[in-house]
Amino acid sequence: MTSRTLHDSLHLGKKAGQHSRSRSVSFASVYIREYERILGDNPSCTSGPPLSIGWRFTPSPVLISVDDFEDGKGGTPRSSSEYLVPKAIRERMLKEHAGVSRRDIVDSVRRIQKQKSQRRKTVVNLGMQGTEEKVEIVRRSLQKAIGSRKSYSKEEKKLWDDAHERAVEKAKQLEESIRKGENISMRNVYSVGTPMNSTLPSRKNSIEYHSQSAEERHEKTDRRLSEGEAKEEEEAPPSSDHEVVSEGVGIDSVKSQEPEPLRRSIVICNLLHHRLADPHNVHKHAMRQFEMTHLGGHYRFDEEKKKQSASKLQSTVTDSEEKPPPVHDLAGLSCSDHGGPSNEFAQEMIYWSDIPSDDKFISPIGSKSNKRKYLTFEPDGGGFNNIRMSMETMIVMAHAMSRTLVMPPSQGMYLLRKDRGKQRVHFSFDDFYHMEQVGYEHAGLTVISMEEFLKTEAMTGNLLNKTTGDVVFPPNNRTNWDGLDPKELKEYLRDVTVTPLNWTPGSCLVAFPSDDGPEHFAELDEMMKEVKSNFPKVQEFIGKPTPVNASAPERLREAVAGRIRDLCVYDEKMQEAPVLHFMCYHKMRVRFLTHFYAFLFFESWEQDLFTKRFVRDHLRYSDEIQCAAARVVTAIRDRARRRDPAGNPNGEFDSFHIRRYKTTRLEAVQIYENTKDELQEKATVFIATDHQEKPFFKPLADHYDLVFLKDFEEELKGVNTNYYGMIDQLVASRGRVFFGCFHSTFSGFIFRVRGYHAQKDKVDGWEQGVLPKSYYYSGENEKRTYQSYGPLRTPYYSREFPTSWRDIDKGIEELSALGV
Repeated sequence: MTSRTLHDSLHLGKKAGQHSRSRSVSFASVYIREYERILGDNPSCTSGPPLSIGWRFTPSPVLISVDDFEDGKGGTPRSSSEYLVPKAIRERMLKEHAGVSRRDIVDSVRRIQKQKSQRRKTVVNLGMQGTEEKVEIVRRSLQKAIGSRKSYSKEEKKLWDDAHERAVEKAKQLEESIRKGENISMRNVYSVGTPMNSTLPSRKNSIEYHSQSAEERHEKTDRRLSEGEAKEEEEAPPSSDHEVVSEGVGIDSVKSQEPEPLRRSIVICNLLHHRLADPHNVHKHAMRQFEMTHLGGHYRFDEEKKKQSASKLQSTVTDSEEKPPPVHDLAGLSCSDHGGPSNEFAQEMIYWSDIPSDDKFISPIGSKSNKRKYLTFEPDGGGFNNIRMSMETMIVMAHAMSRTLVMPPSQGMYLLRKDRGKQRVHFSFDDFYHMEQVGYEHAGLTVISMEEFLKTEAMTGNLLNKTTGDVVFPPNNRTNWDGLDPKELKEYLRDVTVTPLNWTPGSCLVAFPSDDGPEHFAELDEMMKEVKSNFPKVQEFIGKPTPVNASAPERLREAVAGRIRDLCVYDEKMQEAPVLHFMCYHKMRVRFLTHFYAFLFFESWEQDLFTKRFVRDHLRYSDEIQCAAARVVTAIRDRARRRDPAGNPNGEFDSFHIRRYKTTRLEAVQIYENTKDELQEKATVFIATDHQEKPFFKPLADHYDLVFLKDFEEELKGVNTNYYGMIDQLVASRGRVFFGCFHSTFSGFIFRVRGYHAQKDKVDGWEQGVLPKSYYYSGENEKRTYQSYGPLRTPYYSREFPTSWRDIDKGIEELSALGV
């Protein structure tokens, strides 16, 4: 092995004869020094602890000839993947060979995770680096130009002055309390010092005080006491004896023939000894406030433990007082507090029922546990109807699992950010539904806010990192996340909860047995195996619905027909988890974009129908939204009635939902041709749409009296414009004939509401779940989808199915006997 020397490289231009040294270098041996393995700190490690080498090494190096070293390397170089050491091997090497404890490994992983988080934030903020530098340069230039920079001495003087004012104010308050004969807490005394002490906080006094010996301080205190005695004897009015309460000591009653102010001074001075009021007391108080504010969780947790016994008396009184029920009744609809219309017209919107026995039903799964368990979730990241579908699924699961449902904080939602700055654009589900009332009315469901959950569980140290097992508090110890970016909260919840990533709608079906216990879940597995042995096809159930009270295997066959071959198992690990968290993360394809009735299966047909009634009767839009829609419906009927008093005395109107998006984009001429056979010429037609250009609708306007939601500004006065989509749905659902947009979740919910109304009114075909006057406008292939019963089929999220409304009021009495 040869190589050009440094000398050769520096004299390439010289002639060969000018130098006698050799132009090559050779290696005879390879010396290998072995260093110790230690726990590293490289944040590039994907998972687990990183390996590194320390400074210590073996005293005697290994000596190998170059030839043997090269031969030992082998012919083919190792690939980069062969240099990777799996996580388990790294941990074993550190424990067995390096003597690293498990605790040190966990600490190292925690530090690396923190560094990774910091690096991610840095990468995100790189785009703003140039702007931040320019802003900083401008700020410094302005400061230099206007001379706004404060000197250290001025800032110091201001701090001392503030401390002085604070102590004077507290001294006056304490003095006044003593004069009134009030009991004095020693916490107040120690935080201020003696009120009659003339040495209040100042930098000079503080320096003088701390430069004195203890004897000098006591002598000075006695002298001040004498001066105070002589001065106050003349002015002090007679008063009753006072008690000074000392924490941890009890009550010291001071009774004497001496004047009250003097007795008070003696008591306070004896308690304080040399603790004169000085800025260091104020500083200590400020540091305590800082710890409570910024060190948050851990400090607060310790303080709460110390105060636990003292707070029991108050908590006993508080807990004994029941929270007053919400002042809302889900059973009916009254618009008197929402701008009308009258109850006569508002009743048209009601499709839900009041079934008291349903409110008492408790799921058999997990209801016997004496531990409170929770279900948290992240709202879907799509449009509101995607968010609604996910929310319905989570609420039904929380009830089925007997878990307390934690509602996400208010936040911005996709497409619900209209008129930012003029109206509210951060929403919680309470803004669209009466969630508080839902939890109050149902014995089997408790609903709390995210803030209450974090205060109850997170800030008391009950949430542990599922990797390290350490107590983890919320980011910045924040419990109220309303209106804030929820990203940090989501990451926190994912770290401290059990997160079932394998529960994927479309690939498995969540099945709940009719009784609790692992043997009953095993029975469902056997049932699924039996169904798979003769796997059903969708075509078997078109126009032939399975009876809603059929046996579990029969209903399971239709539920999985042509689409699902596995069950999502609510196993023992998940059942024991204090908190189950359901993510929404599109990059990982973790998303609950599904209908609750397409994702959940109940062995008990009574419970299956209960969940569908539960969603119908309680997860309906709030009274504010329902009443706004009722006002618009009333106005449309008045308009239709005025246009044809004799032929249309009831003010009938028809409705569309038209969306111009990708495959649903049809021109108005084509829409007219596809729908004209079902509509009457010159009829009043309401159009729900996100298309803002009215000229597009001219081919329809030539044949019908078109109205849009924006034509009813007076009826919608004061309503948040972000509610317009929900109002559009409710108004369109009341059309005599309705045409929806194929593959639209917006249209899908309108069909479901029309299905609820059809069951209530028992229109023709209601037993089969048929909707006689509900169509798609896209073409003949889809137009009459709802004219016959159709089972679940993919993509099931993009439309609704009759199983959600068909004959769901059956079995109410049976459920009452089963669940109470």
